[in-house]
Amino acid sequence: MKSSFFKSGVAVMTVASLLSPSASFALTPSQWFNQLARAPQTQTSLAADANIDISVAERFYAKNRKGSTGSINVSMALRTPKADGGLQTSEGLLSLNKLKMAGTDFGFQFTIDEPIAFEWKQTSDMVFIRVTKVPASLLSYAKESLETDFSGLIGKWIGFPFSQKSLLEDAGIVGGDSANDVINKGPLAKTTLITSVRQEKKYKNAAGEEIIRVTGRLNPAIATVLYQEEVKQIKKDWPVGTYRTERLKDAYKSYQKSLAALRGIYLAANINTTTKQFERIEFSAKITEPKEECTWNSAYTKETCKVVGSTTTTVKGGINLKKDSGAPVAAPAEFMSVTDVEAYIDAQRPAPLYYDDTYYEETYGETSETETVIAP
Repeated sequence: MKSSFFKSGVAVMTVASLLSPSASFALTPSQWFNQLARAPQTQTSLAADANIDISVAERFYAKNRKGSTGSINVSMALRTPKADGGLQTSEGLLSLNKLKMAGTDFGFQFTIDEPIAFEWKQTSDMVFIRVTKVPASLLSYAKESLETDFSGLIGKWIGFPFSQKSLLEDAGIVGGDSANDVINKGPLAKTTLITSVRQEKKYKNAAGEEIIRVTGRLNPAIATVLYQEEVKQIKKDWPVGTYRTERLKDAYKSYQKSLAALRGIYLAANINTTTKQFERIEFSAKITEPKEECTWNSAYTKETCKVVGSTTTTVKGGINLKKDSGAPVAAPAEFMSVTDVEAYIDAQRPAPLYYDDTYYEETYGETSETETVIAP
């Protein structure tokens, strides 16, 4: 009885500590990080802004071959009201600030130093896109090469029909399922998402709310659990046969890549323990993969591949998060349809050549087919 009463009392105190405003005293930095990583974001209205840098470097083992390089800087802002009936709406903007590509594979150097930006609005059944910034040089190039002036479309909303329900169903998410359910109810439900958590500092913001900054890494076991689930499904769908063997080999290769990718990802977060929310998330990753070149061997009717170098992708960025008012996403008052855009482009194309039989006959006389007979 005493043991049972003691266990019940501990359980009650534990639940109470998680629900109380002073929960920060009960949770470790690792628990904070992992619990918020599993929190369903669709239950709140959020606003976020992010800045992301991506660079790619390609290297060959052979010294006489030069690889390609590329770098991109992207910034974006996003607002997502609370999901309604399982449907998530959003609006925001995306800006490609810089783009640079160079190397032998590209054959030329391509650089964009001026932003290319567009806004979007996603309602329950439509997506609206409006390009707001395009470099004048890019518009001139498009006009010269495509013989079309796209400047008349800049600043105009363009609407596309969109079925979020169909998209979710195609992705295998049906009914009340969501991306959070994959983490919280699927094979990852009992897997620790973030490991090696360390608290860097603790402080209070201007409102007197406690903030802790923690760092961590994604758990490589995530890749292992998902790989095991994929193997089970492959064996279920193809009990025997060559195709089953090939699928298992492909799954293992993908697993090795996913494992390496997860090991190269680092995370940091500012957590508000008063509001129980992320205020900022930072991430960085450096992933190196072998670069293969493949040739088709007709004698053995198979493809032969060999590793000739490596490709290293580096990603780093930060996302600021805050509560949003939750106002619904409103469709633009005026917008162009896809048909309107096609008509705009077609109007600039040169008229097709028209062959007038009557004019030709009046000018050059009637033509008739004659049969030439060659005597034996």
